[in-house]
Amino acid sequence: MDHKQPHQDKVFIGIFFGVLAFFGFAVMSMGAKLLSDTHSVFEISFYRCLITLVPMGAYVLWSKRYALISVYNKKLVFLRVILGILAVLSTFGTAKYLPLADATLLFMMATLITPAFAFFALSERMGWRRWVAVCVGLIGVSLILQPSGELQILGTALGIFSACMHSTAQVLLRTLKRESSFALTFYFVLGGIILLAPFMPSKAIGFDNLNDIAILMLVGISGGLGQYCLARAFTLAPASSVSPFAYSGLIWAVIFDIAIWSVIPGYPVFIGAAIIVGAKLYILHREHALQKKANTT
Repeated sequence: MDHKQPHQDKVFIGIFFGVLAFFGFAVMSMGAKLLSDTHSVFEISFYRCLITLVPMGAYVLWSKRYALISVYNKKLVFLRVILGILAVLSTFGTAKYLPLADATLLFMMATLITPAFAFFALSERMGWRRWVAVCVGLIGVSLILQPSGELQILGTALGIFSACMHSTAQVLLRTLKRESSFALTFYFVLGGIILLAPFMPSKAIGFDNLNDIAILMLVGISGGLGQYCLARAFTLAPASSVSPFAYSGLIWAVIFDIAIWSVIPGYPVFIGAAIIVGAKLYILHREHALQKKANTT
């Protein structure tokens, strides 16, 4: 009789890939913000997917390892593509209208609401203490929700939407453990090209200078590597273990804001970040405590 070995969460390796993923996404957002003054987020997102797809597709064709792009659950993979592309579009839109530090804090909402989404979607247990921690974390988010002007209001709305899409996609990745990280990334960028192609005739203006092309390549490469590392992280470790390290992206966002745009975040950003991080760490503590208790009974 053939017995399949159960999936084993390699938590520390998953966290390592998570840290790499969030660094890649920070670089991607920085590049997208630089390009967004003259280019549509639809155009940036399209080429971001294309730049990633070309080497992946070439590798599959050259090596003839077509099994790399085989998937078991096509419907969920397709759903993940839709959620992921919506997340990318709203992420780039948020970065366009808000400082990167503010945008990153809004994205961090995903780490707070992921356990709540997992409670409803995956029936994962979530006690009242963790619900309280989520609410406290959302109070921290509210400290930075002080938009003034139509563009900042739009950026804030896009940031909240992006966090919801990222959180849903992260929970979905936990149900796709059987799928390879390569296949998930491949179909994400392929699906992105297909979904975004209809917008290109009206949104694209092309890239005609080397500086923009270099930044675009950076967006594509960092985004592709980030997508692969994120898929790898969530197939190796629980979402609750990986998602707190999304906060490392805030460090890079602050550095980019200061170095490139000479924007120093205000005190509400740091107070809000401290509350959000504290709330998430408490959620993580409770999850570990419950897991330890379950293992001893």
